[in-house]
Amino acid sequence: MNSLTLNPITLVESVALTYGLELEEYTKTLTTVYGQVVDLIDSTGNWSFNLYFEHVGYVSRKIKWGERFHQNDYVEWIIRGWTIDRLEHNLNFKAIVAIHSNIGKLGINGITANEIAGEIFQWCEKLVADGAVTCDHIPAAAARSIYEWGIEEDLSGFSEHRLFSLSQVRRARQSTGILVTMRDTDFGPYTRTELSFIEGAMKSHVDITTAERAAYYLARDWGLRPIQMALLHVSDFGIDELGPFISVPCVKGTKRSILRRAKSNFVKRYIADDTAEAIQSQIPVALEVAANMRTRIEMYAGEKRTAKLETPLFPAKGRSELRLQRYCRDPKVFKYTLHCDSHRMSKLMRDLTWKLRIPKIEASKIESDGRLQELSATRLLN
Repeated sequence: MNSLTLNPITLVESVALTYGLELEEYTKTLTTVYGQVVDLIDSTGNWSFNLYFEHVGYVSRKIKWGERFHQNDYVEWIIRGWTIDRLEHNLNFKAIVAIHSNIGKLGINGITANEIAGEIFQWCEKLVADGAVTCDHIPAAAARSIYEWGIEEDLSGFSEHRLFSLSQVRRARQSTGILVTMRDTDFGPYTRTELSFIEGAMKSHVDITTAERAAYYLARDWGLRPIQMALLHVSDFGIDELGPFISVPCVKGTKRSILRRAKSNFVKRYIADDTAEAIQSQIPVALEVAANMRTRIEMYAGEKRTAKLETPLFPAKGRSELRLQRYCRDPKVFKYTLHCDSHRMSKLMRDLTWKLRIPKIEASKIESDGRLQELSATRLLN
């Protein structure tokens, strides 16, 4: 059935009537894994045109929601149900984008739910196979995710046996990529010689900002990811009988990445003296930058609420008015209003390439070929 309606009520009614299913109505809102409430349905009873939500510490996201994803109502219902589930339990935005951008290639000729399930499997199978050829795991993982959702929802025609066959391709490809990366002279870990050049340049250049210096030394000491640096507070730095340390939030893994700054999600890391000095120099700068942002936040949240916000070590220097309003409306994400996004931390590290201008010298060469030694947080990961 190829109904053109976007109304969530009639979509549910159409699928229930056509395929003999007992379905619940869509809720008007969803709550993301970070606790943010997002409107699925607008005041007129139709789908919201866009869904805006915060991938906390990472970036603000938007999903087009008011347009159809597929002309078949059953597929449309599946895509929307899976997307809502991902936003509520996983927030793997890349997987969502992969499905939404590829779903138009799914041709439906079947009439029954079983026949359509078979065609969805063939489409998923192609995504997985294409991912194995291109070494792009995201569409393949997304295909497995949506098929797994169909099994969890006990949809007719979705089977564990077929899911197992989709998973087999992934296991065949998993063990080779990282070995290539480790040997890569442009993207693999820095050599000791490269690090020595970077260290020397960091010490000799006077125009390096306190934020750049603190970020570099934190990445050097513990391989902190940009998202981890974006989530740090000034109060996470301390000194005890063993020396200076930083309390770092864990972000690897589905469960830990959702916890963000939960009390149980921190690891104490002792840092070098030059790292501690860099952080101590950055703290007054962070307080000043945060103070400028607080005056804007007070317009929407009031002075008392704003005063309770802790100061990030790398605070945001700017936010759009609409994004500030979204932060201030939702108490679950409000505490992250002052935080910068991880892409800002990544850019901060990359920009050091042009500040330091370290000639890149290959191990097999005596002189540089004119290229610069590129700096990035990912190459400092442990």
